[in-house]
Amino acid sequence: KLVADYPEDVDLMILMGNFYFRHAKRSKAEAAYLKAVALDSNSMKAHMMLAGFYNETGNREEAFEAYQKALDLEPDNVQIKLALARYYMDQNELDDAKNMVAEVG
Repeated sequence: KLVADYPEDVDLMILMGNFYFRHAKRSKAEAAYLKAVALDSNSMKAHMMLAGFYNETGNREEAFEAYQKALDLEPDNVQIKLALARYYMDQNELDDAKNMVAEVG
């Protein structure tokens, strides 16, 4: 009902994505996160949630692209840089992880 009443609400789409992901409904989770990004392509939060979803589901290339978009939107955001550092560590790209952590200071 909420989604029907507020179909353009980015935060609601993110919340729905989180709900679906926690209940192992991955295709619905992805659709909700993608809708959040489509509703507001300048939402760092939407891109970060999409990146986290892709990272958790093993879609590494898509995760990297979403992290990069979030970083493009907020280049000084420590949260994004640390998430990217974790991503690089997971990929065994230790030099890139080290460089990202160095940017945090």
